[in-house]
Order: sequence, then C-alpha cells, then structure tokens
Amino acid sequence: MKVTVKLTSNLISSGGVAIPAQIELEKDGSTVLDLLQKLNERFPHLKLINNGEMGEDLRYVYVNGVDHFSLKEGLKTKLKESDEVHVEIFMEPLAGG
Repeated sequence: MKVTVKLTSNLISSGGVAIPAQIELEKDGSTVLDLLQKLNERFPHLKLINNGEMGEDLRYVYVNGVDHFSLKEGLKTKLKESDEVHVEIFMEPLAGG
C-alpha cells in the first residue's frame, strides 16, 4: 500500500535530506503511527514518536487535510491506498557558538 507523504519543518537540513514523496507500508490497515515509525526509521534524528505517542519534534499530522487531533482514532487511524499525509515537524533551534 502506498501513501503520499509531505514533510514540512521549521528548520532546513544542511545535509540536503531528500524527503520521500511516497512511503510503502507493508500491509493494508496500517495506521498513522505505523507511518510515523517508518519515517522514524528512515530519519532517526527526528523524534516523531515516543512510546506510541507524539514525539517532541512532531507538531501535527494531517490525513487528507484533517489534523490528527480531529480524527476519531487519532494516531491509530488506519490509512488507505492513496491517502495523503502531511507531517509537520517543529524542532527547537540550538544555540551555536
């Protein structure tokens, strides 16, 4: 099952990480949480989930334009083929010296 994913962030990666346009999920009935886990594996420096809940770098997740707070099942919402998911990341800038 393929899901279209858009990642946006308040910070730009200096490493030029290419954000995937589509993520392949292993099975039908995969959830938003499964998708976030897959993204966490691909980008381990991001803290998208923590013990099955929102991680500190995750601000919002929208499924087909609806934010996860408004979804009846929240992060446990099941995804369908061709769903569009927008993951909004917010990272606190580090002070440099």
